[in-house]
Amino acid sequence: TIQAGPTLEDILQHRVNSGLFSGDVAKYVAAVLDRIARREPAAYEIALNDGRTIKIYERPMDGGGWVSVQEDVTEQRQRERILERMERFLATIIENVAEGIIAKDARNLRYVFVNKAAEKMIGMSRGEIIGKTARELFSAEAAELIERRDKQLLGQKQQLEPIIDTIDNPARGRRVISARRVQIGGASEEWKLDPPAAEEP
Repeated sequence: TIQAGPTLEDILQHRVNSGLFSGDVAKYVAAVLDRIARREPAAYEIALNDGRTIKIYERPMDGGGWVSVQEDVTEQRQRERILERMERFLATIIENVAEGIIAKDARNLRYVFVNKAAEKMIGMSRGEIIGKTARELFSAEAAELIERRDKQLLGQKQQLEPIIDTIDNPARGRRVISARRVQIGGASEEWKLDPPAAEEP
């Protein structure tokens, strides 16, 4: 237990004795005192030896005082790590499935993502595709068909069955495409998935 009135060094030494702090006490105190002298607010995190993560907010006060508020952010950081792992896991799956997956921005119908299978199907690299519209990649006839299908999806909110179309591919010639489109959000939001289910030569 810490009584009222101890110095910052006393508090840190108590943490060391309790096994919660393993840093250099003198260096830590010197850094805090330097920030106080410069009246510089700060926010940083420290990892305690018991696995907790503490976020510390420091702010100078008028008259030379200094306030430090500490927040336990352990659960928040754990949730963030779980979410990051899940995002990496899903990205790996999407990148490596056999079907081509394409995502467009529903507001302007520009391509924002293609996986490896879609690159192969279209015959272009993602660097050539991302940020462009169908009109910048395909013939006028093919682009008009793609845009018509996109607008149909935006109007009906979902596409239950795959639609088969014949499209002139600038890199691979005339192709028969079976595509199922899925809208995420609406036309005012960013994502619309356009995953081709299969392609026939």
